[in-house]
Amino acid sequence: YAYEIVTLTKNTAEKLFPNYKIESEIVHMSGRKGIYVNADDLLEALTNEIVKRNNYDKEKAKKIAISVIRWELERKNPKTLIKFDFEEVLKYEQGTAIYLLYTYARLKNILEKAKEKGKAIKKELNENEKNVLNLLLKYPIVIENSCKTLNLTQLADYLVNLCFVINEFYEKCPVLQASENEKLFRLWLVELCIDILEKIFYIFGLEKIERI
Repeated sequence: YAYEIVTLTKNTAEKLFPNYKIESEIVHMSGRKGIYVNADDLLEALTNEIVKRNNYDKEKAKKIAISVIRWELERKNPKTLIKFDFEEVLKYEQGTAIYLLYTYARLKNILEKAKEKGKAIKKELNENEKNVLNLLLKYPIVIENSCKTLNLTQLADYLVNLCFVINEFYEKCPVLQASENEKLFRLWLVELCIDILEKIFYIFGLEKIERI
């Protein structure tokens, strides 16, 4: 998978190259100036930053860092200039790898606490349940289009949108506290969401982290 030139924002460049005076807001790699970073160096720096901010162990922080780097390189149009910024990529905001990983962890936490499997019980769906189910049904079409175009942008947008509606569902539709039929249906919906998320995570190389 090809991508455009990767640049650093000023703040990130200053973290990676503390001995250099960084004047430009966008920093291009320059071997002549000694401003360049390979993937291993970036991974190590980002891992340390995650440990510092969240007090995670090094192994978990590295998995998160790997996901963040892969997501930032793969989610955008291959012809778009990539600007890598530590502050932006580590935010819990819609569209970041942290947001995606957290959504997955939320769903896994529900299943961990549940004592039974979900069931596709016929019931009248509320708006949030419909939104999740309708988006899940679009997955095969999105995959087919991504394969035809050899472009991951549409799949990335789909994943972000799916995580958004999942989080709305999570906030507005209690699962374990619902009535028995509603609980079983919502557990079934959670299981479907996890299955699709895991498939897309595999495509993008994102780590499946159950607690974040």
